[in-house]
Amino acid sequence: MKENLNDVRLSPHFLLREFLNLGRYPENNPTMQAVANLTYGCHLLLEPARFIVGSIIITSGFRCEAAHGPGLAPRFLVALPPAPPPDPHRLLQVMSTR
Repeated sequence: MKENLNDVRLSPHFLLREFLNLGRYPENNPTMQAVANLTYGCHLLLEPARFIVGSIIITSGFRCEAAHGPGLAPRFLVALPPAPPPDPHRLLQVMSTR
């Protein structure tokens, strides 16, 4: 799986490579369950958050035990200032489809 990590899209705006930081942790090889969990988190949390605040930069989102103890390491930055506030009616519409 490692040879394809740069191409795995978790959601419309997030790629798996953003969560793995393979440059710093080359042994960071997620299981299929971890990829499914990250995909779920992107769709449930990060995509709606991106819609509200604008760009989100992922600096770390997963580390296997070999890379850093238990596989929990979510870190991200929100680029500020955000785009103009979205239409609240559109936000409710987006959230109701999830």
